[in-house]
This record gives sequence, structure tokens and C-alpha cells, in this order.
Amino acid sequence: MECGCEGVTLTGRSSIAAYWAPKLESRRSFNLDDVVLTGHGVQIDYQSYEGKPVRFYFRFDRSNKIIYTSCGPLIDRAARISPN
Repeated sequence: MECGCEGVTLTGRSSIAAYWAPKLESRRSFNLDDVVLTGHGVQIDYQSYEGKPVRFYFRFDRSNKIIYTSCGPLIDRAARISPN
């Protein structure tokens, strides 16, 4: 997972779980804004637990397993964080 919000790259379930755990345990909530299917995955726009707009991208292989994820601040809706 590449996180442009915090400038980190994470590999493996345990490191991704450790990254997300404090965010998901926060009493603050996430707000989903938009979900779009792309040629190779899904693009999700949401408001982070800090209230900041973020774009998250998931890319899948032929067996529908996630092979790549990235996220970053969404400065405007025309911004793209996608390897397409």
C-alpha cells in the first residue's frame, strides 16, 4: 500500500493492519463520498477520520485479489491517484 497522505509504503497484512488500527479505533468517523469502477479496480473518495478528502485506489488481479493500493489527498475531483 502506498500512502501519499503520510508518505509511507506498507507491505504485508501485519504492517497494513498496524497502520489502520489506530485510525479505525478512533471515535471519529470516515464518510464515503464516491465509489467508481475503473478498468482494473475501484476508486473510492472519502473524508478521512480527520475530515480531509482522500482518494483510495484498489487494483485487482484476474482472481479478484487486491494486488495494489494507493491513497492520497484529494485536492480536487480531477486529481487522479491511479496507475491506469
